[in-house]
Amino acid sequence: MSSPRNNGKRIVRTLSRTVDNAVLLTLLVCLMFAAYALWDTHQMLAAADANNYQTYKPTNEETKSFEEFRAMNNDVIGWLTIYDSTIDYPVVRSPKSNDDYLSKNPEGNWEGSGSLFLDHHNKADFSDFNTIIFGHHMSGPAMFGELDEFLNKSFFDKHEYGNLFYSETGLQLVQGGNTNPGAIKQDGSYEEFVTYNGTNHGVQFFAMIQADGHDMSIYHVPATTTEAKQQTLQKIADYAIMARNLNTGETRQLGKAGAAAPTKTGSVGPEFFGITENDRIVLLSTCSADITNGRFVLCGKILDHEVPDPFPKEEEEVRLGDRLDIFNLFNNFAKRPLWQWLLLLIVLILLLGLLYWLERRRLLKKKLRKLEKEKMLANENSTAKPQDNEKDE
Repeated sequence: MSSPRNNGKRIVRTLSRTVDNAVLLTLLVCLMFAAYALWDTHQMLAAADANNYQTYKPTNEETKSFEEFRAMNNDVIGWLTIYDSTIDYPVVRSPKSNDDYLSKNPEGNWEGSGSLFLDHHNKADFSDFNTIIFGHHMSGPAMFGELDEFLNKSFFDKHEYGNLFYSETGLQLVQGGNTNPGAIKQDGSYEEFVTYNGTNHGVQFFAMIQADGHDMSIYHVPATTTEAKQQTLQKIADYAIMARNLNTGETRQLGKAGAAAPTKTGSVGPEFFGITENDRIVLLSTCSADITNGRFVLCGKILDHEVPDPFPKEEEEVRLGDRLDIFNLFNNFAKRPLWQWLLLLIVLILLLGLLYWLERRRLLKKKLRKLEKEKMLANENSTAKPQDNEKDE
């Protein structure tokens, strides 16, 4: 019959093994969840990589690939490039809702990274005074993740231009037989590009602002009256963190992005930018984690002529390759092939199992030493008792 003391030890050992196994199982579940999260991030970043679409990028010499792209999805209406950056993507416009391309790629397939998309209230030929292009703020950076760089004055000063490829002609209201199912029906007609004659237009950036996504003075499009256009420019001036005079080239830092609002250290009037109501501007909008419903918006003037890329390709490659910020380090790691991720997961599981096995062996040896010590003490006690009895006699 086992003693209460032995029963207590048995219960303690059982509880100890149960706790050890539970901890190991929890660690394995956490490891698998972390591995899945990293794999999912890897997949999303890989899908959002601008290099995925470079084969379709229009050029002055040949636009056939872009035409093939539009044949796959005629919601594709242009191409946006910010020189010396990772922002180099097709632009789409849904005829129904701004929500359509939050989670669809430019090919029209589901993708968490979404697309760069035009506000569906804007005309696809960029003829409105103010046109908004939305994009997710992603690390890597991907999509509009690099817009944050324009909060730094040195980057803002150096990166003045981009390029916008789109068609100024061929957008018409077509009676029936539309090639775009779900397009907005306007009195029996559908707005479509009957012919697409895309050309390059320079974009000259004049302000970087932090705003609220519900601020209709920024996000109401299109502004058609003189008063509405002036109000839009006034709000851009009020919210500007960086500002550039397009006539003189002068730049000013007017504050820093903040949790509640920018910390303003200066101000300018709307006339500072050199924008008139006869110009056309484009607002590149992405989320800001600083404030609830916060947005960073890079504002640019659409030019009638193309501006060549002022950055040699070699310089761009060096700049991107030498960046050592945490997001790019993570991106370089996250873009490893899938087989390397699986190999890493297997190694981590084996390492965790090895550590668990070593710890169990250590505890077992400790218990054996303790049992041997108890056995030796018991033997000593049993040997000592007869001697004590002889002395008593």
